[in-house]
Amino acid sequence: MRWIRVSYPDRYFTRPAQLADYCGWRTRTRNGFLEVCPIEVYEQRPPSLLYPSRLATPATAGTPAAYRHVDQWPRQDDLARDVRPLAEAELQRLAQRQSREAFWAAFQLDTLATPGPELAQHLQGWYQRIAAELPHSSLWAIDIDPWFSSRQTVIRGLFAAAELPELLARPAQEFPGLPAARGLQGSMGRGIAPTIELALAATSPWVLGITATRVGAGLIVVLFGHPEAGRADVFASELIELYRPRLLSSAERVVQPQPTVTATQIEALLRWWIGQLNKLFGLLLDPTNYPNNDNSYNAQAHFGDLLSLDRLLACVLGVLIHARRDEFSRKLLLFDCLDLLEGFHQGGYEQLCNPRTVREQLDELTTLLPAEVGQLVLPRCHRAVEALEQLQDGFYVHERLGSAGLQIRNKRDQLETVSLPAAVARYLRVVRNATHAFHQMAQRRPDHISLLAAHNGELSPDLSDLAFLHFVRVLADPAELLPRALRQQRYGTNT
Repeated sequence: MRWIRVSYPDRYFTRPAQLADYCGWRTRTRNGFLEVCPIEVYEQRPPSLLYPSRLATPATAGTPAAYRHVDQWPRQDDLARDVRPLAEAELQRLAQRQSREAFWAAFQLDTLATPGPELAQHLQGWYQRIAAELPHSSLWAIDIDPWFSSRQTVIRGLFAAAELPELLARPAQEFPGLPAARGLQGSMGRGIAPTIELALAATSPWVLGITATRVGAGLIVVLFGHPEAGRADVFASELIELYRPRLLSSAERVVQPQPTVTATQIEALLRWWIGQLNKLFGLLLDPTNYPNNDNSYNAQAHFGDLLSLDRLLACVLGVLIHARRDEFSRKLLLFDCLDLLEGFHQGGYEQLCNPRTVREQLDELTTLLPAEVGQLVLPRCHRAVEALEQLQDGFYVHERLGSAGLQIRNKRDQLETVSLPAAVARYLRVVRNATHAFHQMAQRRPDHISLLAAHNGELSPDLSDLAFLHFVRVLADPAELLPRALRQQRYGTNT
């Protein structure tokens, strides 16, 4: 069991006991200091903030009792009263469109805006229509523990209180709350849909299901039972798509066929994904994982990690949804992911982009994933590693190639030999650093310019999916996000 000392402001407008009830902490006082510990850590049980339930299949689509689960969800009727009139007009417009995309957009909007007492009935109406078209589909509800949101709120509040104590000194009637960086929070702070959509887009541009959000309550998920094409089978569905940049990717010569996937595999992926998200969120929402050297709580580091995770989730999802369409954006998002992963103690480009190392990481991941899950997520990971390995073939100056590797200039402008896997990792960092201007690089980093000249610059579209591979590695073993010393202390291993 572990506790951490929290600096609790005297002027905080919630008493410690109330705060503990709000976010699921145990508290105690030691030597005049407040110490906290998450209840699940205190009780030595696995964290569980998300609870999946299968509500209906086509066989039970017409049974009203199948949908009663959502009657237990917190009401959002105040929101529904404000939104429903606008939603009705949009629903009518979508109905006139009579397209697949309009149907699913209407499903999401209606689920969001329907008053609580009517939600079960609306879901039944929607799913009966869905089941008639998708005979292997299923309808799911994901309950979200209130602690998922309240813990994030408290972490952000303690961060703001530590950095802006002046706010707490104001009279109560002038206190504006603690909105520090609230607008920067995304998928974690405003719902879990993007975290689930990562799983549903694992086979992108084929998708496995769709989500619909209930604010502050839960998430509805429809699993299609088979892969659905995520976009129309045309090069550009809108005129403006013809203007997209074509950079940082070689031509796409292979059309990705529809993957062979069963409904059982998709359900197994959803259950595994949510189970691993529970471990991930349990770790990242635990203040005891953010100690200073004196075991005091580092609110700044904790809140920073929450923002970084939000950004990582968004970048990986962007890599998936832009597959086979906007490869320039995918490469930029890949570089953002690599930077974020380095901040999460995953190593730099030398570990994340070295073909030999990443191949070993993929082999290890294969042993960690259940077979049915691996059949869905690993093909994309294999293509990414193969694309990374193929980069070694892009070093074309045979006069500088030998059995030991590639000769390049070093920082002292002298030739040295590096292995091809190491050269690939360094080369990708050079490409990433283009944002700092190649002109400055030419003046200051002869080693980078030497690499730039020695490679043909052909980057496979599949290379961007390294972002997905490394995220799945993190999801399979969330403890990897902890600093090595803390991981050793918590789990007795340096993985």
